[in-house]
Amino acid sequence: MNTSHGISRLANEGWLLIEGVLSAKEIAAMHTAWDEFEVSENQTWDVAGKCEFLPCIESPILFEFLPALLGDAIKLESLKGRSPKPDYGLQGLHVDTVGPVKPGEQILANAFWILDEMSRENGATRLVPDSHKTYSVPAGNYAQPNGKHPNEIYISANPGDLLLFSAHLWHSGSRNESGTRRRVVIAQFRRRK
Repeated sequence: MNTSHGISRLANEGWLLIEGVLSAKEIAAMHTAWDEFEVSENQTWDVAGKCEFLPCIESPILFEFLPALLGDAIKLESLKGRSPKPDYGLQGLHVDTVGPVKPGEQILANAFWILDEMSRENGATRLVPDSHKTYSVPAGNYAQPNGKHPNEIYISANPGDLLLFSAHLWHSGSRNESGTRRRVVIAQFRRRK
């Protein structure tokens, strides 16, 4: 991938999928660690402090691309695992802050590290490109789990891929209809004041 093109796309559309960032060895180590702590009744939990997940917060590629959204001063906000259970995971479109922010004043960005194939059938992330620039948050039908937006897209990805996006981009999880695992490590980063 051309870095300057990727940076431009991330800034303009609010999202970028980078393929094959994690190695097979890193993915296998994360799978093993995940199975040791996964709690069956939860879909999301904290994985901070577990060494197997350090690549999700230390990868140089993060600090190559995230400044396009947050500037050069960035800090880790949280590190979580998410795996929607069969027939769960459906969310309304949302942003990760209470209210809207101006495009040049974005506060948060998300790095979704894909550990299993992610598809429409197993609860892929959906995004509304460019929505981080609207100075608005989803409301009404758009904020409802079954609400649809005319510009929404579903992201298909493979294990090892990295989905970067502004946390102010309208986004949501979708329903895991197939029941196959869809493990994602979510590193959220904040702009330093």
